[in-house]
Formats: sequence, structure tokens, C-alpha cells
Amino acid sequence: MSISQIAIRNIKGISHECFNVQLKACKPNLLVAPNGFGKSSVAIAFSSMNTKRIDLAEKDHHKENDKLAPELSITVNGQKLIADKTKNEIRQQFDVLVINSGLTPNAKKHFSGRCLLLLKLNL
Repeated sequence: MSISQIAIRNIKGISHECFNVQLKACKPNLLVAPNGFGKSSVAIAFSSMNTKRIDLAEKDHHKENDKLAPELSITVNGQKLIADKTKNEIRQQFDVLVINSGLTPNAKKHFSGRCLLLLKLNL
């Protein structure tokens, strides 16, 4: 089972973005990107899900505006699963583990970002 797309709306620094990815279920997936890419927003989107819905802290709403409805969707084998304020289809099919590391690389010449997100989705 593989995830081909992640779409995020109104979470932290992301108003609406769609990422084409190649993530494998039941395998650790590491997101490495430069600062400002949205790694923290992706981590918050996944870690804010409970079994029933997305439950964001006030500071994690896009522009800290809780009137903007947050949404996370993933496309798995062609099927779109959605988590928002009213439902969570993702957690009905996957367990999600997010590890957000604050490690800073030593080789700043070659890479200026942080390795922030380890995402594991289990069936």
C-alpha cells in the first residue's frame, strides 16, 4: 500500500498545498527539506488527528484563525481519505506516529534545513 499524495488546507503555515509523494505504509518515511518548506505544518497535520477528527491547537490554525477549517487528505492506492473537524477517515485505516526532531545538521554549507519528520503509517 502506498500514499501518492498529501493535501493540507489551513494548518499552520499552509493555506492549501498538495504534495506528490511516494510513502510506503508500515515503513518509516523521513521528510527532509529546507527551512520554510512546511515540514512542521505536515507534522502538525498528522499529529493533530485523533480517532474522530483533526483537533488543532489555536496557534496551529493557519494565520491563527480558527474560522479557517483545517483539512488533511491522503491518496492511498487511488482512494482519497480525509480528516477534518468532523471526521477522520485516515485514522480509521491507519495508525499514525509522528516524531518531530529538532536536530540541526552540522554541514550547513550543503543543507540548510532540518530533518524534522519521521512518519509511520500502519495498517
